[in-house]
Amino acid sequence: MAIHNIDDKHLQELYRTVDRNPCVRLFQNIKYRFILPLPADKTAGLIDVGCGRGRFLLDMARRGYSDLSGLDIDNALYPEAANRVVFYRNSLCSPGLDVGRRYPYVFVQGVLHHLPVTDLDEAARNLARLCAPGGSLYIYEPNMATPIGHFFYYTFLRLFPPMYRNALAEKDEQRAFCQAWDRFIRVLENQGFRPRRHSNWSFYKCYIATRDPAVALSASNAGHTRNRAS
Repeated sequence: MAIHNIDDKHLQELYRTVDRNPCVRLFQNIKYRFILPLPADKTAGLIDVGCGRGRFLLDMARRGYSDLSGLDIDNALYPEAANRVVFYRNSLCSPGLDVGRRYPYVFVQGVLHHLPVTDLDEAARNLARLCAPGGSLYIYEPNMATPIGHFFYYTFLRLFPPMYRNALAEKDEQRAFCQAWDRFIRVLENQGFRPRRHSNWSFYKCYIATRDPAVALSASNAGHTRNRAS
C-alpha cells in the first residue's frame, strides 16, 4: 500500500486514531524517551523525511524545537504545521536529492517500508545528502519479521481496528522491506553512517547513527570534482 496521496480516506482514519488515542500517545512519549531519544539541542535544524501532515513536527514544536523542516511527496500539512516548518515537496527516492541544506538531525519514521525495495539504495544515499557531517540519523520502522512483531501486528492491534487494517494492507511491502533491511543498512554505512543503536528484534526496527565527518567530506569533495569535470 504505497502512499500516493496523503489525503487518502484510509490514511485519514489512521491519522485520527494515532492523534486521538491516549494509548498511542503514551507509547509515543515512551518511544521518544527510551527508544528514539530526542536530541538535546532544541535549536539545531531537524528534518522529518516523509513528514505527512506534520504531526511529528508539531509535536517537536510543542516540545520547544525551533528549527523544523519536513519533506514529503504531498503538500498536505496541517495548517498549524505549515506555519511552523520549512516544507520541501520531494521524494526521498529522487536521484541526487538536494534541498540546499544539510541537517544535524534527520528523522525517518514509518516511511521506508512504503518505498519500492529497488529504490532503497537511492534513499540511503539521499539520507546521506540530507545529513550534515557529524549529524545524526534516526530511523524507526515497523518490523513484522520477528515473533514479537507478528504478535503485535496480527493480534494486539486488533484492539485498534484502523491500525490493524493498516497493518494488513501493508503486510506485503513490510515483509519485502524487512528482507531488504540488511542491505539498506550496509548502503547507509558505506555512506559514512556509524550506528549508535541498532535494534532489530522487536515489533519495530530502530537505527540511530552518526555521519562520519571524514566520509562526508570525502563524498562532498568527490561531488565537487565531478561537477568541475562536467
